[in-house]
Amino acid sequence: MHDDSPLVSICIPTYNRASSVLQAVRSALAQTYLNLEVIVSDDASLDDTCVLLNRIEDPRLVVRRNARRLGQVANRNRNLQLARGELIKFLDSDDSLDPSCVRDMSMALVDHPSVGLAFCRRRLVIDRRPTPDVNRWIQTYRNLHHAFGDLSPTNEGRKLLETWLTAAASSSANWTRANWIGEPTAVMVRRRVLEACGGFDERTRLAPDIGLWLRVMARSDVAFIDAELVNYRVNTGSSTSESEAASSGRRSWLERLWTLEALAADPKVTNTFPALLPVLAGARREAFRTVTKLGRGAEGRRYPISPYGRYLAARSGTLLGRSLAVPLLGPAAGA
Repeated sequence: MHDDSPLVSICIPTYNRASSVLQAVRSALAQTYLNLEVIVSDDASLDDTCVLLNRIEDPRLVVRRNARRLGQVANRNRNLQLARGELIKFLDSDDSLDPSCVRDMSMALVDHPSVGLAFCRRRLVIDRRPTPDVNRWIQTYRNLHHAFGDLSPTNEGRKLLETWLTAAASSSANWTRANWIGEPTAVMVRRRVLEACGGFDERTRLAPDIGLWLRVMARSDVAFIDAELVNYRVNTGSSTSESEAASSGRRSWLERLWTLEALAADPKVTNTFPALLPVLAGARREAFRTVTKLGRGAEGRRYPISPYGRYLAARSGTLLGRSLAVPLLGPAAGA
């Protein structure tokens, strides 16, 4: 790192968030921790997102607009490629950070070199009167970390992964509930760990963060901060609702399999966690059975079978030496 490089990069991917992105950016710039930069990657928004951001006069803020829309997951990776910090703090553009968030989370990584990921509890913010769907979502997802059992300030990543493999990976039902760490806004990661395991998996779109958290857990320890340091907005008109999530899940029914394939593609992971292989084999069989039943899953719901063709093509490519691993992060073009 050069002397003028920031220790922490706050990464904010955005698309058509003129109504909320200013609050996110201002919360990032208002941190009590000062050695930081704020990187906004705008995915070719059609609204006034960039106009509003360019009015902010702060040398720590960098706004980059994509020439064409990349999509949510690819834009997250471009956001990471633009960052220069040793530590990466995620922040979604409709969420916000408490003033002490970066200070408290960075301390967990600086004080413990073995920690590659730090996460905290989040405060749920409801934007309007919640619907029954949203109320159910809140009850289900309010305390994601409880699924791990007792957490310490510093935890062995391999033990957390073993717990996850034993429970959450054993069934494809309610795949988004397998995210025991939480949404990106609640997470900070060490850059060198990201460089070793890759960024967000662009083959997934419903919950790409799950796969990244798992790959980081396989390589490093995990810090848990038992405090609400971030505001996570539960938008009652968004895909947060159970009905919208179910619809998205039908389109992304292979995400569990892609996540497991990417995890198993790293020999370091399979050598350390042999229990992953039978879980992966079971997920492959389940996907094959779903296709042979013309898209009807074990629970009776129908799924489109076209994604399976793309999956088979990728699997076939492994015979030619291609990998199912997530590509490593390189510098962004034009950064």
